[in-house]
Amino acid sequence: MAGVRQLLRAKRSRREELASFEMLEQLIAQGAHSPALPEVTDAERALMAQEVRLACTQGVLLSLERLETWMRGHCGLANGNNACRCTRQIPVATAFGVLDLNRLEYARIRPGAAHAPGGLAVGGGADRWGRR
Repeated sequence: MAGVRQLLRAKRSRREELASFEMLEQLIAQGAHSPALPEVTDAERALMAQEVRLACTQGVLLSLERLETWMRGHCGLANGNNACRCTRQIPVATAFGVLDLNRLEYARIRPGAAHAPGGLAVGGGADRWGRR
């Protein structure tokens, strides 16, 4: 029981605060207007999109009850007819503190891989260059 109380008192992370479907809908709406992307290489943009994709997925998983219906209605990965695209969410995720361009938590470049989307891998704690 003490562990449950400690968990309930624990400070919520920024991503947990943003994990409501309503907040995710607001982020998607902002990204749908194609805000200006940061001036980075294609490889960096692909890495950032991977980070947004994984952070968004984590936020959605924190709110599982309506997952399937919500994903089919909003996410471009779940339904290609939806406007949301991970690359469009990069500036929005950065502005809301979900994406830290200098400290990626999920996406990283595989050692020895080319700097291209195919060279990305899922991993934790990598900075923008794939270093841990």
